[in-house]
Amino acid sequence: PQTVGILDTTLCSGQSLIVNGTLYDQNNPSGLEILPNASWTGCDSTVNVQLQFFPQTVGILDTTLCSGQSLIINGTLYDQNNPSGQEILPNASWTGCDSTVNVQLQFFPQTVGILDTTLCSGQSLIINGTLYDQNNPSGQEILPNASWTGCDSILAVSLSFHPPAVAQLNLTIPVDSSITINGTVYDATHSNGTEVISGGSWTGCDSTVVVALSFFEFQVYLHAVAPTCVGQFDGMIVIDSVVGAKYPLTLEFMGTLIPIHSLPYTLPGLNAGTYELAITDANGLTVSQAVLLPDPPALYLDLGDPIEIQLGESIKLQPTTNATNVQWTWSPPDYLDCTDCPDPTAIMPLNTITYTATIADSGGCMTTDSVQVVVRKRRAVYVPNIFSPNGDGFNDRFYVQAAAEVAYILDFQIYDRWGEQVYYLSQALPNDYSSGWDGNWRGQKAPADVYVYYFIAVYLDGTTELFKGDLTLIR
Repeated sequence: PQTVGILDTTLCSGQSLIVNGTLYDQNNPSGLEILPNASWTGCDSTVNVQLQFFPQTVGILDTTLCSGQSLIINGTLYDQNNPSGQEILPNASWTGCDSTVNVQLQFFPQTVGILDTTLCSGQSLIINGTLYDQNNPSGQEILPNASWTGCDSILAVSLSFHPPAVAQLNLTIPVDSSITINGTVYDATHSNGTEVISGGSWTGCDSTVVVALSFFEFQVYLHAVAPTCVGQFDGMIVIDSVVGAKYPLTLEFMGTLIPIHSLPYTLPGLNAGTYELAITDANGLTVSQAVLLPDPPALYLDLGDPIEIQLGESIKLQPTTNATNVQWTWSPPDYLDCTDCPDPTAIMPLNTITYTATIADSGGCMTTDSVQVVVRKRRAVYVPNIFSPNGDGFNDRFYVQAAAEVAYILDFQIYDRWGEQVYYLSQALPNDYSSGWDGNWRGQKAPADVYVYYFIAVYLDGTTELFKGDLTLIR
């Protein structure tokens, strides 16, 4: 029988076989081959070739790297100079065949910043651990992973510096004067120094003032005359003399320049306060001086808080003052026992009244204060409702009792139960025991009974009030 074999294997993409001298590959995957005398019988044998091929394994590496980064793939270096290519990885496929990787790299643009600020002389910055100052004003710093992409960023540092602000202060001042610079006092005992004024330069940087003073004997002698009274403008400053100056002099006072050809010189019409004077001589030397015009002792007067009294009472007004030998004037004069004394008495004022006191000293200084005297009108009248005229010395008379605001009692009348008048007094003083009813009528003892009384109370302020009621007489 005919000997027939089948060759049906699967090869990798790109592989081939030579069978009986014939090339079999992906372009020629099948055919029939006769092998002479190849059968065990010595006859020809036939081979039916049927090849299959695994699909090619292809991968893509398309990542983005940071600028300057690189990858080594299959021994090949890929970077910004060689960003793409193809790599064959032998036997790397799951079929055991070769696999292909297509490399396509992208690169983030490099993040570069510039720091080009201007600092003050002597200032410095520390960037990424590096000190930048006037000795090291520029450089480049790599900040790891500082970019938004996670890559390194580059900071180009380029510093410039403001020139130092230095001033020289050379002054000649009077030997007994001083100047204050930046809080430091410079005078004859401390004539030189260096002051650093924070933020004093136009650039906002510190400025430096080198102070060197010299001194001369230019002195001004003057005295101040205080105003006569508080608030008056009759004080003065008198410039008596100057030493070490060359005439003519120029006085600067309250913004006005005043030429002075001779001394003494008076500045009149001044209120209390501190005044600045600057005197410049013909050589241009200037002496400045502050002059204090003190306030004269102020007159003090306090009449106190409002005073309350009852109608019919009197009150002595007692002011508090620091003045002596002053003239007193009280107004209005109503009810006062004097108007030119320091402590008058208001004698039983009838209504609330406000008194004002004015004091004046020998220099014409004056002050004033007021106090209110409040008159309370309580209308206090008391009449007992029982009395016992038994001669025991207690409650033997029936009379009207009242506070001091009652001036007198008018038409004091008592009637028995039948309407007959048993007692009458046209006018009596309140609280007058002797003017009361003694319980007798027509020379006889009135019987114990209930009686009716009437009377009119006349108050100090002229008002009247009718009182009536019952009275019980007991024996």
